[in-house]
Amino acid sequence: MVSSAASTPATSEGATLMFSSPRFLRIVATLGFVIALIPGVFGMSGTAEQQAVSWRGFDWFNTYPSNAISVNPDGTLSVFTADTEFGIFGGASHQTSPALQANSEAWAETTFFDTGSAPGPQIYLIYFESPGSAFYASLGAFGNGGHYSAHWRRDSPDPAVAVMGTTIDVGLRSTGLHTARIGKRADGRLEFWLDEVLVLVSGAGAFPSTFNFVSLIGSSGVATGQPTTFTNYAEGTGPAASKPPIVASFTDRQSWRPPQQGSAASRLRP
Repeated sequence: MVSSAASTPATSEGATLMFSSPRFLRIVATLGFVIALIPGVFGMSGTAEQQAVSWRGFDWFNTYPSNAISVNPDGTLSVFTADTEFGIFGGASHQTSPALQANSEAWAETTFFDTGSAPGPQIYLIYFESPGSAFYASLGAFGNGGHYSAHWRRDSPDPAVAVMGTTIDVGLRSTGLHTARIGKRADGRLEFWLDEVLVLVSGAGAFPSTFNFVSLIGSSGVATGQPTTFTNYAEGTGPAASKPPIVASFTDRQSWRPPQQGSAASRLRP
């Protein structure tokens, strides 16, 4: 069953905590604009906090200066939590192409392995108007929360701009592999897909332009070094419904477990 929602405030299991933090927005905005303006910034020597890997055809950098990211021998991506300014989080981010950004309709999706506990796996899309002003949307689990939630928000330092956020539960959380997809339509509506089911559609105008960054997040961990593992990622233009489903390589928790930080499988590749 598909739910439809206008941009009115709602709350769910604290899922807005990460996204409503001005410090989080400042961190990601600064990293994003540095990368956009100075290509190859992660190639500088002596910058251990800046990491980059190539995965699923895209270049990814660590979302937070202190968190690690790793491409594993089995082809999955792990992000490890770190003690950030506002909590224990890990993330990997990438900048979308000019061609995708120029399209009025686009989508991005990931498949993650959910352990059912913290950190909670999430995908989120972000459109920066400027280093301090952004629109963003997320889908996934927050920390130890028992539900998956869809969230969208506008942040701006301009006091004349109304800052609004909406968070809505879209399903019970469960262990195993799950695919989360967010699509942006031409009229600014957001479509949230969970395991190939359209679970929520926002009101028009929620997202005024196509996203220019995507992040894969491990949210609200209970210790540093906890992995969140993503098994696939894809993005494209046009309606999200036209995208064929991802076929996962693993089907249950017993057949696959994420690597631990410090193991050979978790080392960063150059």
